[in-house]
Amino acid sequence: MALVHRLPAELLVQTFSSLIADFSMWAQYPDLARHRSILCAVCSRWRTIALSTHMLWASISIERPSNGADSYSQPLSLFKLQLERSGDTVPLAIRFVKCLQPILMRIWAILGPHFHRIRSVIIITKENNIARLLPIPKALQLTGLACVDGDRAGTRQTLVTKDNLVRSLEDVPSLRSLNMENVAWTALRNIPLNQLTALKMILPNSSTRHPSTPEISWTDVSEVLLQCTSLVSLHVDVGVSTGETLPSGTIHLPQLQRLTTHNSTIPSILRTPNLESIHLLEGGVNCDPQQPLPHLIVAAPLSQKMRSFNCETVSSETG
Repeated sequence: MALVHRLPAELLVQTFSSLIADFSMWAQYPDLARHRSILCAVCSRWRTIALSTHMLWASISIERPSNGADSYSQPLSLFKLQLERSGDTVPLAIRFVKCLQPILMRIWAILGPHFHRIRSVIIITKENNIARLLPIPKALQLTGLACVDGDRAGTRQTLVTKDNLVRSLEDVPSLRSLNMENVAWTALRNIPLNQLTALKMILPNSSTRHPSTPEISWTDVSEVLLQCTSLVSLHVDVGVSTGETLPSGTIHLPQLQRLTTHNSTIPSILRTPNLESIHLLEGGVNCDPQQPLPHLIVAAPLSQKMRSFNCETVSSETG
């Protein structure tokens, strides 16, 4: 304990801030936020420094209580407390987990004076009209938005459409990262795609597509990707049918370094001179059973910088 007390306050502040300063890391591993309580419990000096380190409290999550929607008083109180501890200037990352409409609106009202600070929003929900529940104001300087389905086991059966939410991003030119599930690719046409550096889009293929989900074509995908000229990371499962003809020509993504997909056709339509890694996920779709993974073989020579090719175990139907 004596050694703990000898550490300079500046070093502790820097160490504490680095734990969750990376919003993308916090989005991937939300349990990192729990380290705050651990830090506060080490000793009184650590607690004092942790409570005064605004960045440490700038990643805030609110989750629907397991014992019912009527028990939000404690989560809301904690949300307000963390918002207060985050200060007035530090950028915020907000995460909503299965929150119902009334609570979403209350939280959004609480965040009103802090809209200019919000940089990252993560929404995990099964609500259908997200744009109505969580309107994106023009003043919001979002750099990252993720909206995924709350019921992971039922994603392919109970689909959530978020097209209106995506369309509302037309007035958010600061957006750099977008992660969406079950959104029509056509909804992306009017947002500033040329400024995105990371895009993740997942939509079921035709065999598992819910009737309420719009059809998707290679043309839709091409029109979107042609505008994403600044992409560094692309994770895409387009879910189009295997019999559809590929668009003519190629899509030039000069900055792309990382490609992750369930669909082995994707690399064949991309020109990626700086591609460093390809990751084909398990259960890949649209692979020709007679010619397993042919498009990835074509894609490999496209970049002299290729360092990693990872192909997870695919089904017997895909070779």
